[in-house]
Amino acid sequence: MKVVALSYEIGSFGKSVAMDLAQNAQLTFIPFGQVYRLALERNERFRLHKQDVAEGRGNIDIWEGLFFGEPSFRSLFESIILEMAGRGDVILIGAGAQAVLRPFDGLLKVHIQAPLEVRIKRFMDLNGLTVGEAGQTVKWWDQRRRALAEFSGFENLVDEDDYDLVINTDRVSIPAASRLLQAAIQEMPGPPDSTLWRDRLARLALAKRVECAVREGGSALGLAPLEVRPADDQPDTLCLIGFVHTEADARKALALARAAAEGHRVLTQLKQLRLHNDLMPPSYLRTEE
Repeated sequence: MKVVALSYEIGSFGKSVAMDLAQNAQLTFIPFGQVYRLALERNERFRLHKQDVAEGRGNIDIWEGLFFGEPSFRSLFESIILEMAGRGDVILIGAGAQAVLRPFDGLLKVHIQAPLEVRIKRFMDLNGLTVGEAGQTVKWWDQRRRALAEFSGFENLVDEDDYDLVINTDRVSIPAASRLLQAAIQEMPGPPDSTLWRDRLARLALAKRVECAVREGGSALGLAPLEVRPADDQPDTLCLIGFVHTEADARKALALARAAAEGHRVLTQLKQLRLHNDLMPPSYLRTEE
């Protein structure tokens, strides 16, 4: 059971390489648009947010930015990526998948690129544009991709050191790039136990779905430093950990988690985080009588 997480620069032929690889390596091709549609189906507030952006009322106008814009959307995105990867033998296309799946065995992280001038010419020829028009568009997308990486905290969206393979398609054809990746997949070790690997991904996906539900429960919980994780030694148990500001927030978070846990038990390890204005003033600020 293996997973390929592939990202690419506009004009690099990355999507074509991915499609050729999927066909020849018997991998299920999962474009980012499929993940995006699942998010729209599963989260009403995400749908409303997307509508706001489409109608000019939002401040994030890039697909992935909708996921990374709020912690609950990020949890939603991560849950879907983990769920898709858990199927095994898939190729996931789009920014962020390699960061979400980084800790797992059987993952090949690939980036497809080409020199800027080459990508501009390809985009110009494909769309019948002038050099200036094509250059403006390609540079615009490159800038957005860099901004997304900085905004999301997923620096490795543009950090080539974190990829297993970086392929420059300037002089490497689409079939040749695909063959390189097919060879890499064959040589790459998969997980020691496919059943345990699938189970782990499924449990993590559930934890992220529950985490999303908790964060969707209110503004205080949406921004609180909390998360949901599978219990290490109890396969049917999730742990709610992190910090909240009040006991009421802790009770609400636990209730939301248990309602979304799909029959799993939820243990809470939340702690109350005191803010500076909740503390007694220092002695030197006290009024002497």
